[in-house]
Amino acid sequence: MKNGLDAPGAMMDVTLLKERASSLLGQILPDMVALLERLYFCPELGFKEYQACSWITEWLGRVGYRIEMPFCGLKTAFRASLRGFRGSSFPAIALLAEYDALPGMGHGCGHNFIAACTTGSAVVLASILPFLRGSVQVIGCPAEEGSVEGAGGKVIIIEERGFKGVDAALMVHPSNRTVIHCVTTGRVALKIEFFGEPGYASGGDSDGVNALEAAIMTFNEWKALRSEFEDAVRVHGVITKGGEVPNIIPEFSEIRAYVRARDAELLRRGEQRVRECAENAAKSIGATIRISHTARVYEGMKSNRVLEEVFERNLNHAGMKGEELSRRIGAGSTDMGNVSRVVPAIQPYVAICEPSISPHTREFARATTSARSRKALFASAYALVATVIDLMAFPHLLAQAKEEFLNS
Repeated sequence: MKNGLDAPGAMMDVTLLKERASSLLGQILPDMVALLERLYFCPELGFKEYQACSWITEWLGRVGYRIEMPFCGLKTAFRASLRGFRGSSFPAIALLAEYDALPGMGHGCGHNFIAACTTGSAVVLASILPFLRGSVQVIGCPAEEGSVEGAGGKVIIIEERGFKGVDAALMVHPSNRTVIHCVTTGRVALKIEFFGEPGYASGGDSDGVNALEAAIMTFNEWKALRSEFEDAVRVHGVITKGGEVPNIIPEFSEIRAYVRARDAELLRRGEQRVRECAENAAKSIGATIRISHTARVYEGMKSNRVLEEVFERNLNHAGMKGEELSRRIGAGSTDMGNVSRVVPAIQPYVAICEPSISPHTREFARATTSARSRKALFASAYALVATVIDLMAFPHLLAQAKEEFLNS
């Protein structure tokens, strides 16, 4: 990338600031690891992350950030703000934190790593900001995982205009690979309920209306969608309720399902077809049906190459490099995608373990506390801090990022 980073006059000041940032990060790394491990041993589900918010905001408050909590009507959301040289507020760069865990496996998605990385970066920036024009906001975002009702904390914050005035939003996510540019899929989370009539199972087909049968028929219908959409739309789900005992025909069954697609129109069509399959199954056996969303709709990530390249340059300087074929499409979904639709944003992935260890597993949760994770934590935090420095020191970089955002 050809930009002001190559200008010798400006390079000296930026270089010194980044060297100071690296030194400070080295000093507080044990505290970052301690926060990561606290969260690991105290996992909290979405909208119940009270301890996580307390630990994070207490540290940020000690170094001078102004804390707003609750934020946007959410008890476990917060905003911590700090201004730069002579009280300057522009540009406003947001660092996003996630800290919710998964049921049954704790931090299997590594949100404890995210929280520690973002918090440590913000703590270091508190010492760097007096030399820069601009401000930093740390926005704590609850309930990213779709395992709780109403998940999608960032979507709620967007709806409540919590990102108003933010010029760019940055966060880093742990993974089993280092991927700078990763496009996520949009996601709809559905609850499908079938209501039948109980009956004596040995009484024959004429006794009762089997709600479980409607659920099974629905799954069979969904298989046909694979050929219809040719993998452009993915559907996966579980039957969470399907009866109590074998000798009573189930009068109620429930499916929890996700529909994923790479663009909004495909997601809309996919959801429509998923609903139709369930409605047809219910109709065929005489059951009634109710379909509802269990979480906010997540949009696919809108990439920003300018921000990605600035971050990648700084991550490389810290000793981490992305895969050569780093521009790959991800199959997962996140409400960070919604953020990327309202402000220039990035969410690069950094490796904390081998590719054989998959996220959303207990093994991945344990990997967040490994020596390799500690190295990735330092490199990721450095890259975040250095990217904020670049965006504030070289205004044309942010202008380019905004231009790309508006034109893509």
